[in-house]
Amino acid sequence: RGGGGAIRAGSARQKPGEGPQGGGGGRGTAPFAAAFAVILAVRLLSAGFNPIADCDETFNYWEPLHFLMYGFGLQTWEYAPRYALRSYLYLDLHRFMGLVLRAIGVESAYGKRGIFYGLRACLAILSSTADALLATKVAARFGPYVELGYIIFAATAAGTFNSGASLLPQTFAMNLATLSLAFLHWGHDVLAIAAMGVAAMVGWPFCVLVGAGTGLSIMGRRGIFFSALWGVLCLVAIGGCLLVADSGYYGKAVLAPLNIALYNSRVSEGEKGGTLYGVEPWHFFFKNLFLNFNFVLPLFLLAPLLSFLQNPALRSFKETAGICFPALIWFGLMSSLPHKEERFMYVIYPLVCLGGSLGLCRLCSLVARSLRCCRAASRSVRLKPALWTLGIIITVSLSASRNFAMVRYYRAPLGIYESLSVIHESKLAAGLIKPDEQANVCVGKEWYRFPSHFLLESPSLRLAFIQSGFTGQLPQPFLPGGINSTSATREGFNDMNREEKSRYVKQSQCSYVVDLELPDQRETKLSHMKDWRVVTRIPFLNAARSKMITRAFFVPLLSNLDDDKTGWNSWANYVLLERNTTQKQDESS
Repeated sequence: RGGGGAIRAGSARQKPGEGPQGGGGGRGTAPFAAAFAVILAVRLLSAGFNPIADCDETFNYWEPLHFLMYGFGLQTWEYAPRYALRSYLYLDLHRFMGLVLRAIGVESAYGKRGIFYGLRACLAILSSTADALLATKVAARFGPYVELGYIIFAATAAGTFNSGASLLPQTFAMNLATLSLAFLHWGHDVLAIAAMGVAAMVGWPFCVLVGAGTGLSIMGRRGIFFSALWGVLCLVAIGGCLLVADSGYYGKAVLAPLNIALYNSRVSEGEKGGTLYGVEPWHFFFKNLFLNFNFVLPLFLLAPLLSFLQNPALRSFKETAGICFPALIWFGLMSSLPHKEERFMYVIYPLVCLGGSLGLCRLCSLVARSLRCCRAASRSVRLKPALWTLGIIITVSLSASRNFAMVRYYRAPLGIYESLSVIHESKLAAGLIKPDEQANVCVGKEWYRFPSHFLLESPSLRLAFIQSGFTGQLPQPFLPGGINSTSATREGFNDMNREEKSRYVKQSQCSYVVDLELPDQRETKLSHMKDWRVVTRIPFLNAARSKMITRAFFVPLLSNLDDDKTGWNSWANYVLLERNTTQKQDESS
């Protein structure tokens, strides 16, 4: 059926922006199952095909999780007991999901790769559940068109496509903050407080600012004593769980959320906290949000004004402002900070989708009202749903273009490491290499695109670093010994992002090398050296030599997909190289 098919019978006469405004009982709303199915269908595509866009996701979460499940992985300085910035409780929650997947036979059927994609699918299910719950509550207050718009935006927007299946605390916080807002509209105030508490304590402590509106709303309805009592109880319960879990791993009393908050508050000269990892201009988040939400962003930004112009009544404005203002305050606050990363906006993505849907409906109503003033009432009745449909088509088309571009242009690392596992396993099966012989998979400048050891099936395959142009601090392998080694004090970590030379291996110690070969790179192209041969190459967008519009979106006829002869895109090769053993044998003979 068409887009309106998700709306139940009885809502056909409702017009954009004219749904029930005060809670109404939810007539004409999309059922939870329909909302969940629509959002989940797209999130599963992201789980299966979307590349990991943030190296923090790999090295701060996938790698420690791999260590907890398989006994080896890479450790960043944040997990060193001296600093203890990351919570193991967050990892344990996902480890439990991984163990469930193993218990039902996913690993025996598909290997570690199955656990990796299975976990991403579980994350997609969790985020889809949160969004679908919020969608069913949105309809009861704002009407079916707002709800349907929210479902469509939450399902298709590039921002939620990237965040929905990510193993990041910001995604975890986004999901719990969304549930908190849904519980608030549902009337379950204790659950709303608890969800926000888990989001801030286990996920990302800074997201508590987004939940301030929820807290004030509960305080206004239930009083200060009720809010303070349940807030303190949740704080004690969640904090106790964190203290027990993290103290066990780090071997000392630790509250990781407190440590990371203190670290990011360092502003004295020479101690810049997050600024060590880059500084971006004030408009970074505006540009990033527009790429991820296209015209949903201006609709969200204008939603309070459009709501006031459509209906100056204070209640209508307050309802829209209650959705948009927490996100606007967060946007302004994060934009004022020097260090900016895309994931810092994850927590407000559901609010952007909801505010954008409200803005679209309000805009349609205002245009129709203008036509009525021009004595074109009959035309305005037909125009409102037509404008709403046109807005949906434009935003969904741009979102689909962006999503396809990001997957097609940048998925090569996933394909390369999956191919490497297949090649290595075939050698093991043929007896060409010993099962217990470690094979180093080396990376230089492409270290940050490594997707994790989950895609390296054999335990003999280990990531190693060769020196390149990068001069920051790289991770190092966890000490052997499983969970008992996480509390061990070791050298070679610092909290100033200073390069540690001990991380590097010699090129002669590498069995394989993964690299992106660019035409103007400073590093030597190993494919031109006799000691190495290319096993696999996959096209990868050369963003620096591509036109801005076609590297950001897929544009038919202009976005060439694999060559430089036609279109506006330029391509390079993502290559897997293997040491040329034949060359060595010839030389020795």
